[in-house]
Amino acid sequence: MFTRKNAFLAIAGLFMLTALLISCSSRPNNRQSRADLQKWFERQWPKTIAVVEYLQTRAEGDEKTYTIYFRARARFIKDTQGCVSTCCGDFCFDKLIRGFHWLAKKSDNPRVVQKGDLFEVEGKHTYKRTEKGWVNEDL
Repeated sequence: MFTRKNAFLAIAGLFMLTALLISCSSRPNNRQSRADLQKWFERQWPKTIAVVEYLQTRAEGDEKTYTIYFRARARFIKDTQGCVSTCCGDFCFDKLIRGFHWLAKKSDNPRVVQKGDLFEVEGKHTYKRTEKGWVNEDL
């Protein structure tokens, strides 16, 4: 006999099956790519940079590999050193990040980066499909 309870269970099962199929076939999206960019900044410069705007400029791929191209704006959330001295010379933010350019910087000195300084970066994230889902190869 078809009861309300059976109808509810059938509809709930249909929703769960749909969600499972969508999650298995979906590709990486803007949200995942933006979060991966923030993770990369955190790994390089902990608690220093926040992504404030993110725009996917294009995407391409197939069922095994998928690439998201983006342009993002990020802001320094605390004062920091803009350059690092090594045995080979100074390396500054603008040389360490691909596609980097300043949008707003309070000091002309490349060694000084202040809270609020804003930059833009263009890049890409390439994802590879694995048994556990899509994995960012750039991280």
